Amino acid sequence: MRIGRFLTSGSALLVLAATIPAGAATIAKYDFDAFSSSPPPKIADISGNGHNLTYSANNYAAIDTWDPFDNANSKSLVARYNTGIMTDPGTINLNNGGSNRFTIEGWVRPAASNVEAVVAHLGSTQGGNTTDIYLKVVANTGQVQSRVYNGGGPVVTSANSIVQNNEWNYLALVYDGNWMRMYVKNSAYPSLTEVGSAEAGVALPTSLNSGTTYVAAVPTDWYAGFDDIRISDTALTDAQLGYHASFTPVPEPASLMLVGLGGLMLFRRRKM
Repeated sequence: MRIGRFLTSGSALLVLAATIPAGAATIAKYDFDAFSSSPPPKIADISGNGHNLTYSANNYAAIDTWDPFDNANSKSLVARYNTGIMTDPGTINLNNGGSNRFTIEGWVRPAASNVEAVVAHLGSTQGGNTTDIYLKVVANTGQVQSRVYNGGGPVVTSANSIVQNNEWNYLALVYDGNWMRMYVKNSAYPSLTEVGSAEAGVALPTSLNSGTTYVAAVPTDWYAGFDDIRISDTALTDAQLGYHASFTPVPEPASLMLVGLGGLMLFRRRKM
């Protein structure tokens, strides 16, 4: 069964940018626009929370590219066998008074089908318990995979190879304290689509570990691009995913044809 919700307007994205509440408490976000390829690379956390990224290896580049959210002159990160280690993750409280909610979202552009591209990995050993949270593209399959684990909790993998090579794919993992849900948007799924879910019921830590909390990582010897990655300490609604007030939404390439025809249709599909 599928449930669809439509929004049709000649300037729909402008309406969304103006009306969707900021709502979410942003932990960290990275647009890579100010990134320089001069080592050592430092990626600023533009949320203002100080969770900057450091890339230790030299296998990275900043390229001028079409940015999913900003404009044609923006930059994105291209990483090869590299990991962005987050600064001071010990101040991140995912438990947040027992609400146990978060969202990981971002854009990934794999260069080939055998690339593993990690949007974010959040790790903790607080109280002797290992917490393992991630959202990534699975190498060799093109599937999206996520996990919310703290002594228990499932791994969710999309049923199909849904990630498109050499184009921007929007991916998201939303955890509401009980259910984890994965979403994708790309040329094969031009509408935001849920591609996997599971009941987890996992209590989250109040502190994350340095070294095991990282963003925009390619652990294999291949290339992948990353942009506009955000981590929030709440479960974003469908409407908020990809349209946070801190970014300026513009149509991505797959949507430009719809705008050219005089209107834009956004369709949210849920597989049940």
